[in-house]
Amino acid sequence: MYKIYKDTRDSFSNRAVQLEISARTIFNNSVAAQPIPTSADGITAYDAQFGTTRSAQEIQITQAGKYRLEAKKFDYLFRTQGKLNHIFQKSGFIKNSVDAQLFYENDASNTSAKFLNNTLLSFGTDASTISIYNELFADYFGPIRLGVGVLLNNQSLSDQSVKQDTAKMQQNAIQTLIGGGGNGTVNISLPLFSYVTNDNKFYVKMLFNPQTGVNVPKIGTSTSSPAYNWDIGIGGSVYYTGSNGAITFFSNYRFSYLGGSPEFYQGLNKPDNKAFFFNQISIGMAITSSVRFSWNTYYGDPFVNKTFPHSFSVSIIPN
Repeated sequence: MYKIYKDTRDSFSNRAVQLEISARTIFNNSVAAQPIPTSADGITAYDAQFGTTRSAQEIQITQAGKYRLEAKKFDYLFRTQGKLNHIFQKSGFIKNSVDAQLFYENDASNTSAKFLNNTLLSFGTDASTISIYNELFADYFGPIRLGVGVLLNNQSLSDQSVKQDTAKMQQNAIQTLIGGGGNGTVNISLPLFSYVTNDNKFYVKMLFNPQTGVNVPKIGTSTSSPAYNWDIGIGGSVYYTGSNGAITFFSNYRFSYLGGSPEFYQGLNKPDNKAFFFNQISIGMAITSSVRFSWNTYYGDPFVNKTFPHSFSVSIIPN
């Protein structure tokens, strides 16, 4: 298996080199063969020929880039498949953005920034609180993944009826936190550890994943003290996929230390205004890697054990 990955990587890499050499050679020979124009008509003809040659060169260079991308994919598989990988290994783990995409998404066919990357629909146990989180953009900077998202729920902390009811305010703040962290969020991820079997059916991965969230005021309103939170955490997942790839059983986990502004603690009805340990475990099933159903539980600080209910969520990931 490993030899196949290595041979395929080398084949794509060699083909890319050949195309790049060919592109340079054809362009240089074509330019050298063109006589120096001595008239206006000659200049026009020279420019036309130069443009044609340049276009042919760009086609070859573009194709060479595609081959290099494929070579990087198979290089990642050669280095990681069926092996225990971690950030401290000498041979390197996640070396570039292609490796990072394969780590997070098991796919690197789209090298552009992702828009509407995934949608998470969360329900409270009493079904009275619902939130929808959507990651608007995700991009890669070497091994680091950066995501920006928004969250909507069926209540708002700015609603006077909610503010006047401490229980409702706490319920809404909890749903906002477990649904995404705030109606505006930014998260950063760095791979730490992975193991995947040769058949790609069983996968374990862990990452460093700090994030922050803020409750931005509604359009037409303002506030001098919006609620915000920060979350320093490590998370990851374990999954096992069936032979046909249609159904996957998975578990996601996160261990974090979470804090925020006085307004954040006020919403949670946590009067000591102190940061706390907030851990999450999800168990669920995914169908064709596009829809995921999960049951989520939360634990850590005594405040979390007492206050945070179990929740059910549905994730939709566009193909």
